[in-house]
Amino acid sequence: MKNPEYPGIEEYLAALETALGRPNAQSRDIVDEVRADLNVRVEQLQSDGLPHPDAVQQALGDLGNPYELAHGMKQEIPPFSGGLIRGIRYAAAGGLALWLVVLLWLLRGWSYGISGLTVTLAILFMHLPVILLLWPRIVWRRNWLFGLIPAGIAFAVALVLNLGGVESSQEISGVIPQTEEELAALNRQLEEQAAAGMDSPRPFPIAILGTAGIVTFILLMAIQRKVQRRVVVLAALLLVALVEIPFQIEEMLFRRDVEKIHTYLEAGRSLDGAYPAADEFDAHGPKLTSRNPGLSVTGQQFSLFWTRPLSSGFAIRYSSDDGRISIQD
Repeated sequence: MKNPEYPGIEEYLAALETALGRPNAQSRDIVDEVRADLNVRVEQLQSDGLPHPDAVQQALGDLGNPYELAHGMKQEIPPFSGGLIRGIRYAAAGGLALWLVVLLWLLRGWSYGISGLTVTLAILFMHLPVILLLWPRIVWRRNWLFGLIPAGIAFAVALVLNLGGVESSQEISGVIPQTEEELAALNRQLEEQAAAGMDSPRPFPIAILGTAGIVTFILLMAIQRKVQRRVVVLAALLLVALVEIPFQIEEMLFRRDVEKIHTYLEAGRSLDGAYPAADEFDAHGPKLTSRNPGLSVTGQQFSLFWTRPLSSGFAIRYSSDDGRISIQD
């Protein structure tokens, strides 16, 4: 389709920018996105055999009149806020992002392994949509704020239902045992709870993770500019890595200590028929990563408490009785 009024892409885009009538920054962002899409379309048409001039004209014809296109865009894309409002939005989004980092670090301490990654992702997905909606200068395909209200209500309902029905099985004693007597008393309490069927891992509300993940995905797809979408995804992955990698390393070191202790105690049992006592281990046992391990040895069983270096209010516990690793707060 020929369009003599707009013979080339740049002429068409200049008319589109004028018709948008938005602040310069937003108009340029929108025009840059349209230019990128047009170039891709022209390349596709050329690969189908059209000469370059005809491919340009057909691509422009598919878009239609730039003034009509701009009118449709203005109905769907909310304007950038300016001045004081933009500053408030930057501050609110930045403050929420900082809070997210602190919250992820604090909550990661009471989870372990793959469940820890689940917690990290759930908290991230709960906050990221709000940060994106607050952050200025994101070019949206349309104003998704109103479309997300039903999803937000569904998310809030899932949050209340799931958290309301979850009882923590890790809040046993709020003190990390420091003496052998405290450790033995805590072990007895844990054994009683295990016998009563209460020592199962804390169930995590998967519906919350799923709902928040869907809302986040929809919002990411609603971002008009691909480069902005990539920046958001990379920033989210970096944040997950900054939280998960240190805790995963910490947990790997704990498992290594457990293996060292298990090997030493099994060697002693093969010679004497019983595990060496804790004081024997202190004198002749292997060197551990933890500087203050809480080791309890009773007959044919042992347990280990390891205060988390990255989150001192929590400890990692291993019991040879059931072979489970859990978190003690």
